[in-house]
Amino acid sequence: MLMLTGIISAIIVAFPLHDTADIVNHFSGMMPEYSAITAYQDTDAILVDANDLFPEDTVVLHGIKTFQGKRIDDAIIDAASVVCSANSVLKGVFLSIINQKTELLKPVDSIIYEDLMGISAWVDERRVLIGNRDLMINHSIAVPKPEYESRYNQEGNDVIFLSCGGELCAAFIIQFKADHTSSDVTKLLYKNNIVAVIKTVDSCITGEMLERVFEVDSSLFKILPSRLHSGFDTEMQPEEKIDSMLGNKGSLFGYIVSIVACKKLASCMKIGGAMYVISAILGVLLLAAMLVLKNIALMGNLQLFIYMASFGLAYWIYEKNMKL
Repeated sequence: MLMLTGIISAIIVAFPLHDTADIVNHFSGMMPEYSAITAYQDTDAILVDANDLFPEDTVVLHGIKTFQGKRIDDAIIDAASVVCSANSVLKGVFLSIINQKTELLKPVDSIIYEDLMGISAWVDERRVLIGNRDLMINHSIAVPKPEYESRYNQEGNDVIFLSCGGELCAAFIIQFKADHTSSDVTKLLYKNNIVAVIKTVDSCITGEMLERVFEVDSSLFKILPSRLHSGFDTEMQPEEKIDSMLGNKGSLFGYIVSIVACKKLASCMKIGGAMYVISAILGVLLLAAMLVLKNIALMGNLQLFIYMASFGLAYWIYEKNMKL
């Protein structure tokens, strides 16, 4: 019986590795040694760029509202220059407005992300502001009453204001959608209690908006403050060669799957290890009891098999419920 307890150790290793390998291999991933699991098993947050959550086709322009009858041709060019320089998720929207004519874009100076409000920058010695009503008010720009925005918000849209040279020029009615990959990513993070720390320069990307779009609790998302953006950029700089315990094809989904796989394997092995110890102790106690009772014949080959199979089945059921 003491020898048979070793069967569970094989099950502990085989089931999780078999199920995880297929998933990780799909993303050209690898975990070369056990240290990769121990290094990432306690991960509770990851850094994500907002552009990875919202590719261009997920940000839709539903309309442009101008103010005071102003022509906004130049303002649109200035705004497109700013959002492209700042790498905003609105970049695709403004490029589509100018028909992808990137040669029209102007040099931009002093780009500043004002936390949870939007972007301010200088273009042709004019201050350009792109963000929410709080940004405009903070720079003494008159904006419509909140009721103006509420009717669009009720339809699931967001309102982005644009001002140039100290005057309000336009409001853009924007809708954010979740594509299949981003939706899977957020649900995978939520299921595994991993917080997404998001770098963005867009006022519309808030916990509430992300909860509405991805249909997961807003506690999953934290917006990275502007003072930490430089550190984020440093961490995300491409490297020609670097030591790493994990490998994958580099996509956001592949990156997260690799992390989650480590967490799942660590959890499975902890439970499996506990079951291994329990089965060994219980086996010794049963053997001792039978020796005392002088009834060792009751534990034949079939009973031994049932005894071990019960632990193996219990672990197999647990491991199947721990899939990514």
